[in-house]
Amino acid sequence: MRLIVAIVRRFMPQVAATGSAMSMEDLVQEGSLGLLKAVSRFDPERGLRFSTMATWWVRAAVQRAIADKARTIRLPAAKFRLLAKAKVKHAELQHRLDRPPEVEELAAELQVSLQVLDGVLRHWALPCSLQTPLPGTESTTLLDLHGKFATGQALAPVESVEVGLVRAALERQLEETLTPLEAQVLRLRHGLDDGDCLSWTQIAERCNLPERKLQTLQTRSLRRLRKTHTLNQLHDHCNHAAWEREPFQRR
Repeated sequence: MRLIVAIVRRFMPQVAATGSAMSMEDLVQEGSLGLLKAVSRFDPERGLRFSTMATWWVRAAVQRAIADKARTIRLPAAKFRLLAKAKVKHAELQHRLDRPPEVEELAAELQVSLQVLDGVLRHWALPCSLQTPLPGTESTTLLDLHGKFATGQALAPVESVEVGLVRAALERQLEETLTPLEAQVLRLRHGLDDGDCLSWTQIAERCNLPERKLQTLQTRSLRRLRKTHTLNQLHDHCNHAAWEREPFQRR
């Protein structure tokens, strides 16, 4: 156990730099699992001391635990180690230069390219809960500002994600199935872009086409969309109860 504690102490600055909630007790427990692995694989006939082999397995178990459990969204082990090293070097440079270091200075200190460092810096901040209070406020959270409509009512996170999935599926169908003119007519008629549904007269003025031709384009476009198999992606998002109550109006 003293060996495990000695190894874990070396990783505590790295854990603190990543902002992880893992404690030293958690890492000691993970190191104990690595020690058990070393016990099961130890062969005294090879002439090695047990502490030599156990050190490798304990270190590997602790590093794997930090990479897998230190963040809410897991990063690859190599990228996670580079991120932790970048945070430690950033603190050292800031203390040495008495100012926040530039990206070029940090890349030179880490001996990596700017492209590699840029990919790592994207994961610098940890995910934040939607229930976190905003700075300078007592009760306002990120959830209060997320997905608000003009009425001031916010969407729940699940509803906001569902709206995004439906919008992405519709846009994909319009681009893959219809011509640009047909897609534009449907967007203007049903307000798919900004929620403002235009009349046929307004659409005719924008497209510089007769209203009758635009109505024919819409009928043909809807018929073509109904025949696509990929439209079944929207089936789970439909309000089937309301659909069954108003079958005639829906058609």
